[in-house]
Amino acid sequence: MSPPEFHGGLNPVKAHEWITSMERIFQIVHCSKENKVVFASHMMKGPTVRWWESASTLMTNQGVPRDWEHFKTTFLDKYFPSSLRTQKEFEFQQLRQGTMTVAVYAEKFEDLAAYFRQAEYASDEKWKIDQFLFGLRGGISHSVSQREFTTYAEFLRQCYVAENSLKKVQEERDQYRSGQKNQGRSGNQFRHRRQAFKGKQVQHARPNHPPQCQVCKRSHFGRCVGSGIKCFTCQREGHMARDCPQDKNQMQGRSIGRVYTLDARKAKRNNALIVGTCLVNDDPCFVLFGCGATHSFVSIQCMKCLG
Repeated sequence: MSPPEFHGGLNPVKAHEWITSMERIFQIVHCSKENKVVFASHMMKGPTVRWWESASTLMTNQGVPRDWEHFKTTFLDKYFPSSLRTQKEFEFQQLRQGTMTVAVYAEKFEDLAAYFRQAEYASDEKWKIDQFLFGLRGGISHSVSQREFTTYAEFLRQCYVAENSLKKVQEERDQYRSGQKNQGRSGNQFRHRRQAFKGKQVQHARPNHPPQCQVCKRSHFGRCVGSGIKCFTCQREGHMARDCPQDKNQMQGRSIGRVYTLDARKAKRNNALIVGTCLVNDDPCFVLFGCGATHSFVSIQCMKCLG
């Protein structure tokens, strides 16, 4: 494993990643506390070498031990300021899975958790599990929260299982809905074809237009059923009194109805009218009832008020 070199520059996140990488190497090679600073300073290049020479002299003059913890604090104050660290901690607290997969969410979670100060002092992985669970989507969170986990790796594996299960259920629902839609379309097509076929049958089975009957003057086939019917008005056969043409002529000769207008004051003095209030569309209206009236009227203003 090749140790990473640090050249300084304007990327504070790289500085934090470099410190993290160095600590991993210390664990692998079992580096002693006395050699950590020597090993890390040896991996510096360019302007960072001059910075460490100046910082090392200052620490000696101030009586600050040149161990790894003090080196890391001084290094991060220089290349990873507290303002940026606070911003990263805020991003970690606001992190939610949303539309991300569990894999993408876990990658971002672990990346931002490295900047969170509380993660450095967590005695077990319970804190990490709780933080990860807080940002999960509802379906996955409900599935994994029913169990207790002792390690973060076991918890993360169960999150992948829950995600795959929910994905499978959603795919089955989509297939079912798609099948229902296709079945509905095929049923509609069959119904339309059946109706169209039925319509064609009716259309082909329609007879020609019947001739006009000389007895009742109507159009029909076969013997006239009105041949034995006699009118009580004109005493002729072939129609009833309600269809009598003579009676219709008499009706046309009768007097045509007339329309009168009067206001409410005159209406109240007229004994031939019934004056009162009734509900029209649930609204009270002033109404005149004429016993012999042939028509009904309403004012335009009243019509607008009633809608």
